[in-house]
Amino acid sequence: MATLIVFAASIFFDVSNVEMVALIIVTGFVWAAEIFNTVAERIMDFISTERNSKIELIKDMAAGAVLVAAITALVTGAIVFIPKLFLYAL
Repeated sequence: MATLIVFAASIFFDVSNVEMVALIIVTGFVWAAEIFNTVAERIMDFISTERNSKIELIKDMAAGAVLVAAITALVTGAIVFIPKLFLYAL
């Protein structure tokens, strides 16, 4: 859903080609991180369904990678859209 909102806002605010490329890259980064997180969780569940602190750490680290990707995307989006919001508000 966030991806659709970002790209709709990109059209509405007429972002530049460079800004669009940045948004595409960070969006892809988040999606790829989500996919790798899912893969890591499924592999860990396949290895053991029992509670294991080492497996929990691996899952937490994979989720942390998604968080880093999401924060990177958020900062990039803020850099692109905040100035446009201020110009639009004036």
